[in-house]
Amino acid sequence: MKTRYPDSLEEAEIDIEINFDVRGGLQRFKTIAKLQAWIAEERNFWSWLDQRRQTLGSAWETFWRFDSQIKNELSGQTQRWNQFISERNQLEERLKSEGLSDQEKLSATERIDILSNECRVILENMRSRISTNVQNEIVHNRLHLLRTEPESQYLAEIAATDADAAAHALSYFLARNRNEQGEFKGRMLAALYSENLNRKVRPDQTAFKSAITTWTEELADFKARYETQEEEFSDILQKHQDSEEAWKKRHDQLAEDFGTMRTNAETELKTLKDTYDAFMQLEAPREYWEKKRIEHAKGKKIMGWASGIAAVIGAGVLGIVVWFLLPVHHPSSSIPWQQIGFFFLASTFILWLVRLLVRLMLSHIHLHADAREREVMISTFLALIHRQESREGLKKEDIALVLAPIFRPSTSGVIKDDGGPQSFGDLLSALTGGRN
Repeated sequence: MKTRYPDSLEEAEIDIEINFDVRGGLQRFKTIAKLQAWIAEERNFWSWLDQRRQTLGSAWETFWRFDSQIKNELSGQTQRWNQFISERNQLEERLKSEGLSDQEKLSATERIDILSNECRVILENMRSRISTNVQNEIVHNRLHLLRTEPESQYLAEIAATDADAAAHALSYFLARNRNEQGEFKGRMLAALYSENLNRKVRPDQTAFKSAITTWTEELADFKARYETQEEEFSDILQKHQDSEEAWKKRHDQLAEDFGTMRTNAETELKTLKDTYDAFMQLEAPREYWEKKRIEHAKGKKIMGWASGIAAVIGAGVLGIVVWFLLPVHHPSSSIPWQQIGFFFLASTFILWLVRLLVRLMLSHIHLHADAREREVMISTFLALIHRQESREGLKKEDIALVLAPIFRPSTSGVIKDDGGPQSFGDLLSALTGGRN
């Protein structure tokens, strides 16, 4: 998650740690505002020097040079910071509005990331320059005293009764290695203090108490940081344990799903094998009855056309026979037995032929229906054994009951009286329906 920097530069986290060693301990400034507050405390402590700058001379500028450098650094970066933050806030407000395209949202988000990176660079540069400045101007420079040092506490006691003397004493402390002249009183007091001839315990106690306060604050801060990190570590450990349990459950679930899939696949493979075996066993009968169905369908059509054509032709032949053989006017004294006999003989064979063709057509119809029925039964049986629930419910008796009609013997479909007449009497008997 990216850091969202505050609107004010003073509230931004800069987190500077400076070790003043015996002069003031370890100081930590989380924000620029904390650094400014620390400088303000230093300014307030040395406020009695504001009317006595001439006593220090050029040392006054050196004494507060770190403060002016920090102010210049802040003033130089505040305008850029405000510009970046203002643009970021406008882009965030724009992202909250509706109607933006995905490209516009992506462009705004990328610009916000660039502005956040610029703010981060500003803070890193400021952290580096401020730390270097304080190190050079205070930690490694004896021309400055911190309010936490014993000399500073001693000077504050003198300033309470004689600020001029305290200013000269400070000048002596700052220029003790340069052998400069000053007011005798201030130098004498400073010299007596330095040689422990007039050194009081109270300034040392005050400085030590201030150092203890600072160390106590730093210790509390370190303790808070340690507790925060410990909580974060506990959260990370808990998340790791939760993730481990989740992955374990996921692993067990996947193993269970795989086992189920494997069982189903094996069952499906066995079903496929059984179906294939049954299919191979019944495929030849199915193909046979399919061919038989097709043959009888063709025979049915052929016999139907043949019956119709034979009936038409037979009717025409009988008409011609009647026309040519039987006279229109015949004397009543004689009977034309020869013509009548020929007519009966011709009509008998024509009717027999038509009847035979009709019976053959009906035979093909019956055999076609029987072949179709067996083919459907075989296909239904294959479908039943393909489904697991129906296959498991089948018994040997059920299978035998299904297979019995499939493999029952089939008739030829030819009727017994479909042969020709053996004698004229049989013919007459057939024509008269067996009546005398």
